[in-house]
Amino acid sequence: EILGIAGIDGNGQEELAEALAGQRPCARGTIELDGRRLETLHVGARRRLGLRYVTDDRVGEGTLAAFALATNLVLKEIGASPFWRHGIERPDEIAAHAERLVADYDIRTPGVHTAVGRLSGGNIQKVLLARELVGGVKAIVLNKPTHGLDAQNIMSSRRRIRDLAAGGLAVLLISTDLDELLDLADRIAVMA
Repeated sequence: EILGIAGIDGNGQEELAEALAGQRPCARGTIELDGRRLETLHVGARRRLGLRYVTDDRVGEGTLAAFALATNLVLKEIGASPFWRHGIERPDEIAAHAERLVADYDIRTPGVHTAVGRLSGGNIQKVLLARELVGGVKAIVLNKPTHGLDAQNIMSSRRRIRDLAAGGLAVLLISTDLDELLDLADRIAVMA
């Protein structure tokens, strides 16, 4: 299912997304995934349980613009196998992983060692989706996933979001674009 969250920008959508992802403490209430309570867990623990988050701030929060595309694709896996062994980075594994994701997500780039900040907004969005959709995903929170993209990348992103839900993922879609919510969401809640 795709659950849409509508509302005027600034009505708490970002705070909701960050609280769900573990980037902001919850004042009250509960967060559950597959019957497991998450509100006291940190970001990494939530990620390991299958919760993923794609921020609306692609460059400032979502990626490290000066770092290579390949590095950005493993930012949330630092120190983990197969990309590191005994604390030592394995650049060939990271590059091979990046090559696979570039092909799977149609990321347009001169190469996997290109600084991610040199890519278009649509391709940076593909990098974020590729990184968050690898391994054990059960639910994903998308905050304004098509904001600022061109028409072709909007259509591509919307198609990918539909495919996620059709593939069995729970999708929370936060958007200020009512047309987007009407097009994608199975249900819509409104924050005011």
